[in-house]
Amino acid sequence: MPISSLASALVKASLFSQEIAVQVERRRELYGGGIDTVLLEMGLLDEEILVTHLANFTGIPAAPLERLAKPDLDAGLGSTRALQPAWARFHRPARRRAGTGRSP
Repeated sequence: MPISSLASALVKASLFSQEIAVQVERRRELYGGGIDTVLLEMGLLDEEILVTHLANFTGIPAAPLERLAKPDLDAGLGSTRALQPAWARFHRPARRRAGTGRSP
């Protein structure tokens, strides 16, 4: 089975063997997804090592890992209102008529 150019580059960098690269490609073909995801799921590479090699391979500078390590999921929300479903923001309970228990 042919392996991708990224897998070949990682084999040349001695991060894993050609046989492992073939297993990675089979798994990618079977389950889908990118080779980076497969490598992380299989536990073959640490995220920091993978990011460094991806940056070298693509020529695109990597984002600083310390910025990606612990994202602040609450940043910019302001309140929990943003977490409500859209319909809940506009829904108002019906008013009841006095003494009838029915809506107007």
